[in-house]
Amino acid sequence: MPARRSPWLDDRSALLVRLLGEVHGLKVTEDCVRDDISDHLDYVAKRMRIGRQAAKVYVTDEAIAQMADRIAFEVFHRSEPNGPPSLRVVK
Repeated sequence: MPARRSPWLDDRSALLVRLLGEVHGLKVTEDCVRDDISDHLDYVAKRMRIGRQAAKVYVTDEAIAQMADRIAFEVFHRSEPNGPPSLRVVK
């Protein structure tokens, strides 16, 4: 199920898309990263045993920047040595 749209999630998604593009040279859609951020929010809420709304304060700009770094590392780590990164999008 796709992540629900909200102003908070839209802002976080826009930040992640911008960081991936500007810092790491990766182009992704907001819909793609929205699901990742929503999943991360669920993970934080579950680990801390709090609700999604309360977990939002822990998904900071710094946490989003760390997500961008992890995504970029995996993309480049798994890419072919003599070509562009190959990604498989799962829907």
